[in-house]
Amino acid sequence: GYAGGTVFDFGFPSSSGAYQVTFAGGNIESNPIGYTERDCGIIKYSKDGKSILFSTYLGGTFSNEQPHSMIVDSKNNLLVMGTTKSRDFPIGIAPAFDDAHNGLSDIFVVKFSEDGSQLLAGTFVGGSGYDGLNGDRPSNNTSALLYNYADDFRGEIIVDEQDNIYVASSTTSSDFPTLNAFDGTYNGRLDGCVFKLSGDLSSMVFASYIGGVSDDAGYGIDLGTHSDLYITGGSNSSTFGYTCPGLNQVNNGGRADGYLLRID
Repeated sequence: GYAGGTVFDFGFPSSSGAYQVTFAGGNIESNPIGYTERDCGIIKYSKDGKSILFSTYLGGTFSNEQPHSMIVDSKNNLLVMGTTKSRDFPIGIAPAFDDAHNGLSDIFVVKFSEDGSQLLAGTFVGGSGYDGLNGDRPSNNTSALLYNYADDFRGEIIVDEQDNIYVASSTTSSDFPTLNAFDGTYNGRLDGCVFKLSGDLSSMVFASYIGGVSDDAGYGIDLGTHSDLYITGGSNSSTFGYTCPGLNQVNNGGRADGYLLRID
């Protein structure tokens, strides 16, 4: 089993031989609820939960990061998706789709070896705005969908049988790196986003916005039986404006609606 979360200081029980055994630090972000410097903390447990097989920090020195979602591929490598504001966040030395941090926050995807000792591959994904965050509390970049604790840090990563990687998340970047997109134009204050990466994280297969003129976010993603993708999230846009069949094409009112989207 695996666990991932945020670590606020030295003292996290990192294991000998793990990829990152010390706290990298970050910066204290001003916010009434208290945002201190933080790294990701990733743990792998034995099947019975009685022992830690590896435990590692993951983070850069310039700012803060947190994991959002994790999954294991067919080779038992661990894939972690999250967000970082650190321009020196570690993504390994393998060729990456994007090896440079782009803006206020970026989505990251990294791949750990089965024993946690190596960072096999990694990439940033993002534009000049907030990527991966469903609103950003420290900057007061609020969203109608940022309501409960940890709503900031949603999104999901999955893999298919060929270990291609799929992510559903959110962005405020008008220059998010879209490719082969069903929606290639930034729609509003906050858009959902979905993208597919090659298994080695070196190339983007497709990337698209999701949304309308207000706040939209991607929370979950799954593969159908014919490799169609199902994406779910929250929205307070009146409509997405996509010309496709659906049970309900308009927002029902209130703070936000859920949505379910199927793409090929």
